[in-house]
Amino acid sequence: MTQVEKQMATTKDRIEEEALKEFGQKGYQGASLRQIVKRAGVTTGAFYKYYATKEDLFSGVIGIHADFVYQLYDKTMEDFSQQPLETQTETMMGTSEDSTGIMLDYVYDHYQAFKILINGAEGSPYSDFIHQLVVRETRSTIDYMNLLKSQGQGMQEVDEELIHMISSGVFTSFFEMVTHDMSREEAEKRFDILRNFYAAGYEYLFQVKFG
Repeated sequence: MTQVEKQMATTKDRIEEEALKEFGQKGYQGASLRQIVKRAGVTTGAFYKYYATKEDLFSGVIGIHADFVYQLYDKTMEDFSQQPLETQTETMMGTSEDSTGIMLDYVYDHYQAFKILINGAEGSPYSDFIHQLVVRETRSTIDYMNLLKSQGQGMQEVDEELIHMISSGVFTSFFEMVTHDMSREEAEKRFDILRNFYAAGYEYLFQVKFG
């Protein structure tokens, strides 16, 4: 890396560091680009070499972590959906444990960003972060339910709105660890219990037994 490249990287790092502070204190809507630039000790012109707008900056320092979670979930569900129904049922708990474990570790490795994402993203393109996960969870659960039905599996009376309500509970409770500033150890312990709680509920609804 050349000296110029090192200097540019340092400038970008300072901007992003101050952006995290500003977004953390004031949220997306209240954050001031002027203050971020001033505290980073750079000119407005220097800032625009890296980011075009406040929205672009928010996406670059906060949104990238939401995108990671989206991609993790989408890849997990894509791989899961390729399996036969019997295998899906057998591996349901293991898949859930693996993916939520990765997600939980990632959240705590980037805790400040997720604190902003959950509590300060209003007005940004990521204000519906949890809702987007709920939509994904609802869709994948409906797909599994329909696959069960296609194989003649009897189940409780279940409609998409109910699945959406349950999915909302899953992800709202998951991110309570951020809302309530739980330690990583507390979050891991409580989410193990929650995972088993929701699994038992789905077993009841779908009249199956997960492996």
